[in-house]
Amino acid sequence: MFETKKFLQAIGLSLLISVVLSFILGLIQFEHQSVFLLIQMLSFYGTMGFFAVVFNPKTPFTASYIGALIIAMLNILFANYVFGVWMFVNPSSINKILSFAVITALSVTAVTLLIKNRSERFADV
Repeated sequence: MFETKKFLQAIGLSLLISVVLSFILGLIQFEHQSVFLLIQMLSFYGTMGFFAVVFNPKTPFTASYIGALIIAMLNILFANYVFGVWMFVNPSSINKILSFAVITALSVTAVTLLIKNRSERFADV
């Protein structure tokens, strides 16, 4: 069964970790902008995929998918209204962002479940 409270906790924890990581990378003045954005996006969506398994063990893929979409839309809206980046002018960029978000989150969820199931199987031996 999908647990909404734990789902929201996973989103909040994912956002918190990503903001802290971005703040640390900004403090050390990380100069490669494309690598910085890649690390930031992986931290956003990868942590959402991980925490979907931790907080919603019965429906991890659903939680991961919905969480990735919510975080991606928050990022798009933040870029559009706070920084003035016209995101809604180019629909292909929104498609790329949403696709990357969902693929990353679901991939991390699958890997986390694989590791979790393997460790449980070897713990029983």
